[in-house]
Amino acid sequence: MLRKGSKGSEVKVLQQRLLKLGYKLPKYGADGDFGNETDAAVRQFQKDNKLVVDGIYGANTSRALYSAEHTTPHFVDSEFKCHCGGKYCNGYPVAVSTKLKQLLEEIRTEVNRKYPLSDGKKRGIAIKSGIRCKQWNAKVGGSSGSKHLLGIAADITVSGINNDTLGKLCDYMNPNGGVGYGSGHYPHVDVRGSKARWKY
Repeated sequence: MLRKGSKGSEVKVLQQRLLKLGYKLPKYGADGDFGNETDAAVRQFQKDNKLVVDGIYGANTSRALYSAEHTTPHFVDSEFKCHCGGKYCNGYPVAVSTKLKQLLEEIRTEVNRKYPLSDGKKRGIAIKSGIRCKQWNAKVGGSSGSKHLLGIAADITVSGINNDTLGKLCDYMNPNGGVGYGSGHYPHVDVRGSKARWKY
């Protein structure tokens, strides 16, 4: 936890990350000293991300900062939150893979290229299951080796596109990851780093 008065390399790294996101430290920059300027930048970041505005760099601000650094145009971490509803975890037992979000961006682009809407609007991808904590994974019948436990998998749907069609498109778009679909299941995609295929 960092706050006004903290000093050292951890503060300097925080300052550098804030600068990269466009938060200004015009007088002192990344000097490793958590003074008024850094306090103001942290508070502005917290306000922008609908957090408690207290100027303290704790767990919630750290998670939001990580998410801001790893965001993509159409997906945010909250879409991947564990569905246990807080019963077993805080919703984020692991971080969401940036590589997964990038894959989903590519799938979204291909969906809209192949199946454009007549009104020119873009189809979106809905995340039906993202991160899972161990307890929730067991509750929903997930395997002990489920990639959902690692934050690198998502079960998805697209309005107006049937699951088999979407699954086949995911198969094409994810040659070096996992894809499973069929029997009315939402298509599963993951970025495990090797090809894996299965049917439900």
